[in-house]
Amino acid sequence: MKKIIIIIAVVLGIAAISSLAVFTDGFTEWDIRDVNPDNLIKVENYSSTLDARRTDGLKVYFDEDGAITVDGENSGTTDIKIEVATITLAKGQYTFGTSARGVDDKTYYMSLETTDLNIMADDGEDSTFIVDTETEFVIYIVVCAGEKIDTTFKPVLVTGDDVGSFYIIG
Repeated sequence: MKKIIIIIAVVLGIAAISSLAVFTDGFTEWDIRDVNPDNLIKVENYSSTLDARRTDGLKVYFDEDGAITVDGENSGTTDIKIEVATITLAKGQYTFGTSARGVDDKTYYMSLETTDLNIMADDGEDSTFIVDTETEFVIYIVVCAGEKIDTTFKPVLVTGDDVGSFYIIG
């Protein structure tokens, strides 16, 4: 009977530690995280093709918060554009960013595009821009030709000039 009690206690302890690790991002954030409510990019608006089976050597998946992981290699000679979502922006000022590691216009990055405008979130820099009239944009993750990738993108698009972060501490 004592062995059963010890086994149950160990299992419950492991479950408690695992739950704590999930809520603290691997014990790096000790507060509960919530997705930034000001973020205009919503996971429920992600393209239905975002998590579709791919034939280009990349694996793409996202979690319930909207963080997008891309893994693999673009072994081709042209950049691969992965459509994330389409969003309509009203006239105003916006800031676009991502907290992904290794972003650069020569490796991989996120872009917000129309036929006339291409806003990039790369080099860890946020991009602030003005929309003159209501405009539809397509959000892409771009993996440059010949590049390997194993990165998680946390896209943020907000009104104003301060992008903030993907998560806020609740």
